[in-house]
Amino acid sequence: MKRLIFVLAAMVVLATVARLGIEVVRHFNQDKADACWENTLGVELDSLIASFPSRGANESAVLAEQAGAAFGLNLVPKAEKARFIEIGPSGDRITELDPIIRTWEMELVELSTEATIAPPEEVLEVIRERRSELDRLIGELRDGDLPIWELDFAEGKGDIANLIGQMQLNRWLAAAAASDVLMGEHQHAQEVLDAAWRLHEDNHVRPDILSRLVGMASNKAVLVLLRFVREPWLVWDERLKAADQYQAFPSSLYLDQVSLQKSILIGDAFGNPTGFRRRAWLAFSKPIMGLALTSASRATCEGFQRLPTENVRAFDPDGYHSRILNEFSEWNRVSRPAVGNHWAVWIRALRVALASDLTVDVMQLNRMQPESFVQVLESLPKTVTSSRWNGAQWRWSQSETGVRITLVGDVPDPEVPDRVSIISVDHEVRPDR
Repeated sequence: MKRLIFVLAAMVVLATVARLGIEVVRHFNQDKADACWENTLGVELDSLIASFPSRGANESAVLAEQAGAAFGLNLVPKAEKARFIEIGPSGDRITELDPIIRTWEMELVELSTEATIAPPEEVLEVIRERRSELDRLIGELRDGDLPIWELDFAEGKGDIANLIGQMQLNRWLAAAAASDVLMGEHQHAQEVLDAAWRLHEDNHVRPDILSRLVGMASNKAVLVLLRFVREPWLVWDERLKAADQYQAFPSSLYLDQVSLQKSILIGDAFGNPTGFRRRAWLAFSKPIMGLALTSASRATCEGFQRLPTENVRAFDPDGYHSRILNEFSEWNRVSRPAVGNHWAVWIRALRVALASDLTVDVMQLNRMQPESFVQVLESLPKTVTSSRWNGAQWRWSQSETGVRITLVGDVPDPEVPDRVSIISVDHEVRPDR
C-alpha cells in the first residue's frame, strides 16, 4: 500500500513539474512571439486586438440578405438561423448555373481580353428575367452604410459571414456589369461594380484570414472589368490602393493566430467539457495546446520575417512550410500542426496587388483625351519599374490597336485545391474604346 501511495505521489509530482515546465516554455514563446509581431507590425498588439469589438449585423447587411433571397441567393450566416429567409423562385436555377458562371469568371480574370467579357447566354437570360430583383439588391448594397456582419472575436467564436453566398453573388454582379459594358452602359456598369466592391469591404478588414482571402479573390473580376470601362470614377484609384492585402498580409497572419488561440483556449472549438473531462482539459490538454499555439505563432512570425530573402518567382509555399516545421525540436512536435500553411497567400496577394497597379494604369489611359493618348504612343516602348515589388518592371509597348502593358517576368500563383483563378498581369488598351 505504501509503495502504491509513493508511486501515485511521484506521478503527481512529475505531472506537476511537467505542467510547470510547459507553462514556462509557453510564456517564453509567447513573449518572443509578441515581440516579433510588434516589431513586424509596428503596432501594440493589444490595441490591434481591441480594434475588433464584438458586434451584430447592421441594417444594411440584413436588407442585403432580404434582397439576396428575393433574387435567389442566401447571404445569411450559417450561425444566424433565426434570420434565414425563404429563397426566391430563381434559387434552383441560380444554383444550377453556378459552375457555368464560375468558369466564365475564371476565364475573364485569367485572360483579361474583350473576347472573354460576354457572360454565357443562360446567365444573361437569368439577369434579364430577374433584373428588378438584382437592381434592388444592388441598391441595398450601395445605399446607406457598408454591410457589416456579425463578429465576436474577443470571445473566440470566430463568426464569419456567409462567404459562399457572397462569392456566388459577386459572380452575378460581375456578369451584370460585363453585360452593361458590352451594351455601352459604362456608368451603370460601375454602379454594379460599386455594389460588388462594397459587398466585400468588411471582408478586407475582418480578423480571420479566410474572409480576407474571399474579399481578395472576389475583387479580381472587379479589377479586370474596370479595365474595360470608359471614364472610370477616380474613387476606384483610391480603393484599389487601400484594399492591399499584400501589405496587410503580416497582420492577417497574426490575427489568424490570435483567432485560433481564442477559439481553442477560450472559445467553444472543443465544446464545453464538464466533470472529469473538464478537469483533464484544464490540467493537461489546455496547457499543451497553449504551448503548441504560442510556438506556432512565434514560428509564423519568424517565417514571415524571412520571406523577403526568398526568390519570388521560384517560391515553393509547401517547401517553405516544411522548412519551418523542420525547425521545431523533437520534443515540441505537438506544435507543428498548429502552424498554418498560408504562404501561398503571400504570392497570390502580391499578384493581385500588381494586377491592381495595372488596372490603375489602364484606367488612367482610358480617361485620356485622344491627343494625350497619341503622346503616350509616341513615347513607347518604355519600361517602368514597379514600386510594388523590387525587381518587377512593366513593359509598355505599341500593339496593333493601341498600348499593351505587360509585367516583365511573370509572378507565379501557386495551385490550390479547387483551383483559384490567376489574375492577368497583361492588358491591351485601345484608344477607340
